[in-house]
Amino acid sequence: MSRRFGRPYGLALTLAAALTLTISRAEEVCEGDHEAETVVDPYSPPIRQLRHKGWESYTIDQLFEEYYECARIIYGYQGYQGVAVVDEDGEGIWDEHVRRIREQLSTIREKYDRDNINNDAPINGGSRPSSMLIPFEVGDAGEHKGRGIFAKEGIQKGQLVIDLDNGSSGYFKDGHEWRKFTVSLSREVACNFIEWSWVQDMPRIDDGDEGEKNDVTDARDGLTIFIAFDESNLINSAEWDHEEANVACGSPPVDDGDYLVGPCRYKFYATRDIEAGEELLINYSEFEDVDQSGWDDIGL
Repeated sequence: MSRRFGRPYGLALTLAAALTLTISRAEEVCEGDHEAETVVDPYSPPIRQLRHKGWESYTIDQLFEEYYECARIIYGYQGYQGVAVVDEDGEGIWDEHVRRIREQLSTIREKYDRDNINNDAPINGGSRPSSMLIPFEVGDAGEHKGRGIFAKEGIQKGQLVIDLDNGSSGYFKDGHEWRKFTVSLSREVACNFIEWSWVQDMPRIDDGDEGEKNDVTDARDGLTIFIAFDESNLINSAEWDHEEANVACGSPPVDDGDYLVGPCRYKFYATRDIEAGEELLINYSEFEDVDQSGWDDIGL
């Protein structure tokens, strides 16, 4: 669920024309305060990836725009010089892109667990579950959105669709730890990691009708950077095209209403019956601030 760059193509177009099927790399030392890596990619002209000194103080925008020059390899951003990808199977399902996405998500997940961020890696190297609890497929969501997530079967109103509280996501409480993790990744993976990360001021669960706070503590409460380790990152925002969301976070909706109650934390439910083939849509504004000030507040 990429949140950082929102409407201008954001998460679903992240890899639309950034496949790197064969890559050769040549390292060169340049004059000045940085080294440059030249990447030869059949899908775009040679790109210089600058390794600036002083990255320790870079904001998220500087990492995206200057350190990795992500706009050069992410379709839809100004400055991209590659070519649009043709959907060869004619079904809106880009198998090669999906494979690339899953490979990069796996890379991020494995590094997160290997570094044992927050000491929450699976025991004995076990696998992490998917947050997606319904059968789905990745398909073409149309102009401006690129890829999206579509229901393969009908979903009933109130059914739990996504659970990010089952070990399927990671988190960072400190902006600099997130920054260090980002710069340790290869360019394409890092650009997508930036796109797929979001900041949320996670509310605590109220205990009782009077709104009293319970005694249960969760390290993820408060201002936190999150990353999902699966395809839930590709769910588009209904707000982009003024559509109506059919999935929302909170508690299951009541029988006589479409809206969910309770704090927006980790569980996302169907707000109405969803037919097979429908795109799943959420409202990003439900769980992150529209002006993105949370990134500044957490040190990025």
